[in-house]
Amino acid sequence: MTTVTDQLSGQIVWAAEGKNAATLQSFFDALGPERCAAIAVVTMDMSEAYITVVQQTVSQAQIVFGRHLLRSDHHRLLRTRAFVEWDAVTCAC
Repeated sequence: MTTVTDQLSGQIVWAAEGKNAATLQSFFDALGPERCAAIAVVTMDMSEAYITVVQQTVSQAQIVFGRHLLRSDHHRLLRTRAFVEWDAVTCAC
C-alpha cells in the first residue's frame, strides 16, 4: 500500500495497492504537471523506487527521509506500508 498524506493536516489524500515506482507514478500522473510543479517537499521512506520517481517527476522537490520512518523499530511497518507525504499541493484525486 502506498499512502500519500498532507503533512499539515495529517489526512490521507491518496492511497493505492502496491509499493513500487508504478504505484507512486500513478499518483503524480493523477495530480498532473501543474500541481506536481508546486510540490516543494516530499517526506518518505528510503525506497529506491520512490526516490527515483520523485527525482524524475518532481525534481524541484526536496526529499526528506522521515525520522520516524528510519527508526529500526519501524521496519516492520515499512514492509507493509509506505508513506509518501507531500506538502504545498491540494490533491483532488
